[in-house]
Amino acid sequence: LVEADSLISKDVVDLIGEQNLFEIKVWHNVEQISVIDTFQNDLMNNDNLWGKTLLQAADKEGNPLPGVPQYVDARVVRGLAE
Repeated sequence: LVEADSLISKDVVDLIGEQNLFEIKVWHNVEQISVIDTFQNDLMNNDNLWGKTLLQAADKEGNPLPGVPQYVDARVVRGLAE
């Protein structure tokens, strides 16, 4: 209905009222996060992932990767995050 970072003016209130909305959300504090850093952190802290046996590893194009460890370790997790 309105652009991000817009002020809620009388016109905006009227527009919202005309839409018969059940609820709206007003964000007071916007936090920006790095998706890559968050993803890598989640992978590094996932106890269900570490030490699992790898059957096969492939690059983005689907080509097999040689020399990959038999178990999930930090190198594998970094590769997933990249």
